[in-house]
Amino acid sequence: MDERKPIAIKFMEIDTSGYFRDGRIVLKVVFRDEKGRLYEWVPRWEDVKNLYIEARRVEEINTKTKPVYFNEKKQEVASELAGFLNKFFATISVEKIFGIHGKKDEVIRRVLVNAKNLEEFKTLVERLLEIHNPENSANLELKGPNAPKIMEKGLNEILNKIGLKIKYLGNGRWKIDYKYWIHLLSQE
Repeated sequence: MDERKPIAIKFMEIDTSGYFRDGRIVLKVVFRDEKGRLYEWVPRWEDVKNLYIEARRVEEINTKTKPVYFNEKKQEVASELAGFLNKFFATISVEKIFGIHGKKDEVIRRVLVNAKNLEEFKTLVERLLEIHNPENSANLELKGPNAPKIMEKGLNEILNKIGLKIKYLGNGRWKIDYKYWIHLLSQE
């Protein structure tokens, strides 16, 4: 009997850049161990389905609440985010970005509500934040060195409702990520 110590590996990335001989895309999950060695897993679709079902069940048990579904919260989050950005950045025009004319908060809300899924919503928020630099806020409440932290806190309170989290990196750059990876899978 083989009594080797199990190797601890950590998730690194999902790679879909490869192809099978018949032209189908390969879904490859890449892991790394503590020594930096890479491990690749190409799961069968049945494995992916079972992993999703089990992960969702565990997430529901662990959070002890019903999972947040994107479409249920999209309207509320879009309205809150539009109001927040309009309040702190009243002078910035979003018409140039989205090609829609109207009141700034209404344009932002309309664009976000039309997002088909969480990934598209996240991308739209990233585009909006490219021009909403907390270091250039027109609102006196956001002046000074604490401006980015104030804005980050407010944005997190809003975006957490759909499973997103945000971090200000400095120089007008933001990083938006998924709070719970299960939200990526539960966009139906």
